[in-house]
Amino acid sequence: ARVEMPLDFSSIPVSSGLGRALRAPLKLIPDGTVVPILQGPLRGARWIVGSSTAGCWLGSYELPKVRAFVTTIQSGMTVFDIGAHAGYYTLIASKLVGGSGHVVAFEPAPRNLRYLRRHLSLNHVSNVTVFEVAVSDRAGVGRFDVGAESSLGRLDPTGTLDVRTTTLDELV
Repeated sequence: ARVEMPLDFSSIPVSSGLGRALRAPLKLIPDGTVVPILQGPLRGARWIVGSSTAGCWLGSYELPKVRAFVTTIQSGMTVFDIGAHAGYYTLIASKLVGGSGHVVAFEPAPRNLRYLRRHLSLNHVSNVTVFEVAVSDRAGVGRFDVGAESSLGRLDPTGTLDVRTTTLDELV
């Protein structure tokens, strides 16, 4: 399937006058508002404002990576989304693998899990399995640092949250 590639609004620096001007109206939309994704491979899908950067619902989030992702994922594949966050790549993969494929999303952070599951529900996604675990080199329990931003969480011995861990070998 052909996928329209969006304009890269996210590449305009926040520090520039144009960047500040373009982003100012976005702050008027309250967190929790459900909006359509405006462009890109998820155009028309539903997204929750405040779950991640506005680039997600603008359709320009990590555009170079999304372009590579879209050219790699094919119908019928199984995709592992390790560190699924709020589900942006999970949703893209779900659409690309179609009904004959499957996406396995791993996310240990409770906040991110709520958004991930809500995004799947809002978009009536049925080809995704969510695991509430961190992928590691061993199964058990690990310390998780939720990070300064919700997308920056990681396993870290100094983390404040205990999370279950698994290995891909154990899962498969």
